[in-house]
Amino acid sequence: MVAAVGKGEPVTRVVHVITASRIAGGMEAFLARLALALGRSGLEQLVIARPGGDLSGYLRAHGVETLTYSLYKRRPLSAWGVRRAFRRFAPHIVLSWLPRAAQQVPPGPWVHVAQVGWYRGLDCYERAERMVMPTADMRRHFVEQGFRGEIAVLPHFAVAEEAEPIERSLFDTPEGVPIMMALGRFDPIKGYDVALRALVHLPGVYFWLAGEGQEEVPLKALAADLGIAKRVRFLGWRRDIAAFSARQASSSSPRASSPSVS
Repeated sequence: MVAAVGKGEPVTRVVHVITASRIAGGMEAFLARLALALGRSGLEQLVIARPGGDLSGYLRAHGVETLTYSLYKRRPLSAWGVRRAFRRFAPHIVLSWLPRAAQQVPPGPWVHVAQVGWYRGLDCYERAERMVMPTADMRRHFVEQGFRGEIAVLPHFAVAEEAEPIERSLFDTPEGVPIMMALGRFDPIKGYDVALRALVHLPGVYFWLAGEGQEEVPLKALAADLGIAKRVRFLGWRRDIAAFSARQASSSSPRASSPSVS
């Protein structure tokens, strides 16, 4: 790669740390796509994730070395295993995904780049030298918080490939009607309840929600209570993001605390 660290040393080894086990959110899907892309470019990689989900198996099946640890602060064996993995692999760059993952990165000669998904303080990012986040407004927030390192803006659902727009008929959506779309985990911080309430004032607009999570049942109940259930489609977690992006007419980002749904 062209990138270099230290005194011109080329980047050849990257470690990813993520406190997740499943490909069921924007950050996790971003990691899965990025790891495969970096592998194609010739980088050596090690992913450290939590056990029990499909993320580790997916990455291993695509040739990415992956270790699993609990990644909880109070699990000394987990912390010891992570430190040993870092010493063995000797990365040039470490990408931490999610705040708790940033806290799991041990100090060392590597460059720590924190992937940030929402607004918060700097307490989790004391060791991060650089950040990547999905919006310019989030960058403004962290600069105001006092972060002095380099910050890059890159949406989690950015896709490079092209695809044909997904057919409306697959989700019982009439031709010609406007579609609002959101991609991401169904979590309270996402504010999808706000988007549903806004839909009441957008007659004729259909809302496609692609994701899964703890808020799915309450969101479905809210759509029914608001009388808009006929215009709301819960699509489950999707990996064909390019096809959805090609169909997308508008995106929903109802809460500033989590603007990475588009």
